Amino acid sequence: MNVTKYSVVHFYDDNTVEAVPKFWFRKNNGTCAWPKNTKNFHKLVEKHCIPNEMEYNFLEAREMCSGIESLIKAREKAKKAMFVSDFSDDDDKANRKFMSNLFRF
Repeated sequence: MNVTKYSVVHFYDDNTVEAVPKFWFRKNNGTCAWPKNTKNFHKLVEKHCIPNEMEYNFLEAREMCSGIESLIKAREKAKKAMFVSDFSDDDDKANRKFMSNLFRF
């Protein structure tokens, strides 16, 4: 059973947004683990690999959304988050409500 939750993280250095295991983000110092060898990044995320100082860099980042139940949902949110500065679960609900009101007659 997979109990690892995911976060959507914005990396400041290159202005990218990624879905990562929640425990990769360190709230205490605002950094997130990022593998030095990015060729197998997706496998490391999927397998919830534990970051270490030798194989990972810890880059300045901010957590845009956390506690996401599945990697698929986290990746969907990461795609959406590339276009907004603040992002949360409430944003999805607000967008759905706006769209439903838009098409009412």
